[in-house]
Amino acid sequence: MSEVRYAFTFDASACTGCKACQVACKDKNQLPTGILWRRLYEVSGGSWRQEGAAWSNTVFAYNVSMACNHCADPACAAACPTGAYLVRGDGIVYQEPEKCLGCEYCSWACPYGAPQYSPDRGRTTKCDLCRDLLDEGLPPACVAACPMRALEVVEIETPRGAEQPSRAEAQSGVQRLWQAPAAEHPFPLPATSRTEPYVAIKPHRAMANDLARLLSNREEVRPATRLESAWWRPGEWPLVAFTLLGQAAAGVACISLFTGLLSPGLFAATGALLVAAALSSLLHLGSPLSPWRATANARASRLSREIIVLALFGVAWFLALVAPRPGHIAMAVCGAGLVSSMAQVYRLDGVPPWNTWRTFGAFAASALLLGLLTVALAATVSGRETAAWSWPLAGALLALEAWLAWAGRDVELATWQGWRVGLITVAMIAIAVLLVAPPPGALALAALVLVAALAQEVLGRRAFYAAADQRSM
Repeated sequence: MSEVRYAFTFDASACTGCKACQVACKDKNQLPTGILWRRLYEVSGGSWRQEGAAWSNTVFAYNVSMACNHCADPACAAACPTGAYLVRGDGIVYQEPEKCLGCEYCSWACPYGAPQYSPDRGRTTKCDLCRDLLDEGLPPACVAACPMRALEVVEIETPRGAEQPSRAEAQSGVQRLWQAPAAEHPFPLPATSRTEPYVAIKPHRAMANDLARLLSNREEVRPATRLESAWWRPGEWPLVAFTLLGQAAAGVACISLFTGLLSPGLFAATGALLVAAALSSLLHLGSPLSPWRATANARASRLSREIIVLALFGVAWFLALVAPRPGHIAMAVCGAGLVSSMAQVYRLDGVPPWNTWRTFGAFAASALLLGLLTVALAATVSGRETAAWSWPLAGALLALEAWLAWAGRDVELATWQGWRVGLITVAMIAIAVLLVAPPPGALALAALVLVAALAQEVLGRRAFYAAADQRSM
């Protein structure tokens, strides 16, 4: 048995950079400003150098035209919580727009940046290989527009279940993207991919040199971001709120179970944090009125599983109303599961700064720190004696977060990083004073520690989301 799939081929040595393919795609699909399903990357480098009395140059330039690669194992389809992505029998990956929530998770998951969030439409959109034209026997708009025939669509017949090398051999003389060494394609594409992209590139001879390369038109090909969306949903602030509020609720549940200090006030605060987390997550969605779709792809989507765990956390909270001890244990278990599922959501190949152990470390430290400080402050307010280890442990967690911020300084916003370190320093000084402060000043110092810790968490989390700009496309 064999299967026939469509694949893009691109001859970099023949491309003149006219961008006819990019314009044709945009025109055919009526794409709004800032959205490019096909992008023409302009790569250049080299310089002049003196050799004795003469000067020579190593200047080079070439172009790479890229769109969705219609992968055999598309990361966008696996990531989408609503199952909005479908794969046809001929390999075309397309989207059912009515199912899209506009969460942008598919865009983060794709190592090629193919799905792009459209603020005008409130959802992500992507190339569908002009399936309407292919069904009529016509080439895609981008292929038809290329005057140099550098861009083509071919049909590849391969045995079902064949490995990538077999697919590569199906096109003689064309080098598959995933086989090329990283030095040979400096444009922002991964050297390897688990998604098995159906794209083939015939390299330009300048791709073989070892000189530094520059993407000359980065601003043009940069995908539209949420910073350009409506005022009520600026950037990723709703996700900052969702993750921190959810982790704070998880931390309170776990720390209060361990210390046995779950007062009615702390119990109510946990429920309020959960509700606030859920509501803030809705503000991130381009279509916030259809959240019920978000659990449709729980088998494959980590985001769907995160939402399910959040819902179970809420169920455990209600269980604690009628069965306090079992419910409290269930809350702590679900809280730990929520922190773990949140970290798994961001372990994406397409966003290297997130795909590191520091993501789970930072999320776990945030949950423990916010939970510990909330419980300690509640104990201080109620006049109960805080456990002797509470403040030293809070100081240790702050030191851990400072170290994690330093370890990931390459993905931090420099100005915000300085403010964050300053706030951590203030909190640690307050903790040191709190250990010897007289009772009248204990409450004010405890509140100062909580406020400073929360503020530095907000700055760190905002910088975390800003790191998405360093994704591979």
